[in-house]
Amino acid sequence: MFKVVIVEDEEMIRNGLVYVIDWMAMDCVVVGSAGDGHSGLELIEETDPDIVITDIRMPGLDGLSMLEAARSDQYDFSAIIISSYSDFEYAQKAIRTGVLDYMLKPIDEDELVAKINEAKRRLRKKRILHLVDDAFLAENSELFERASSAQDQDPYTSAIISMIKDHYHEKLTLTQIATELNVSPSFVSRYIKEKSQFNFTDLLNRYRLQKALTLMLADKHLISEVAERCGFSDYRHFNTVFRKYLGISPSKWLKDKGLKEAKPKSDEE
Repeated sequence: MFKVVIVEDEEMIRNGLVYVIDWMAMDCVVVGSAGDGHSGLELIEETDPDIVITDIRMPGLDGLSMLEAARSDQYDFSAIIISSYSDFEYAQKAIRTGVLDYMLKPIDEDELVAKINEAKRRLRKKRILHLVDDAFLAENSELFERASSAQDQDPYTSAIISMIKDHYHEKLTLTQIATELNVSPSFVSRYIKEKSQFNFTDLLNRYRLQKALTLMLADKHLISEVAERCGFSDYRHFNTVFRKYLGISPSKWLKDKGLKEAKPKSDEE
């Protein structure tokens, strides 16, 4: 079930949205409603909804300010705003700032159902992405934790893992590791495959991507900067590896998570 919050200062419209719409048929439940932005923000903080439907013009705190305040607190939801014709340009501007969609009063039930279904589709996609990310990170963590736990008994594992962790952001090759261990590159290749079930490139790329995801979630870096800081030769290489392991481009991954790539610094900065 998807949790829905409705924020609308006109009681008749608010009650209509709460009680007239067949939410159960859409796998949704209205977890609360509010008549102003301040109460709506408190409701969002209390219920952590999946979908927020809000009017733009409300006393005290308007709908967009309420949404911005909620998003600054890291609540992750899809927002649909309700506007009158006089707010049309304002509503369009809201779409460019992250609001899913807008509706004009009076509310058309079929249109609302279509927008709710679109919100649900995007939320499901986000959840799948989260599952993929979580599975990837969990697998990586288990892999490197398992390797680290064997370090005391296995000097080769210790050296290989240490070199990957210390030099992932640089150009790192099998030959470099082999030279460090005074063995052949083919020995290192077979050894890594035997111990981790991955080849050297897989192991290195997984660690680099783990670091890249952390930087991207911080929302403070250009994707090209992330690629460079994590040892990828260029953005194209980073994009290829990212797609291979996560099934999506870095920029689309950020967008689907509701994040934005950092803006390039101007020469004056």
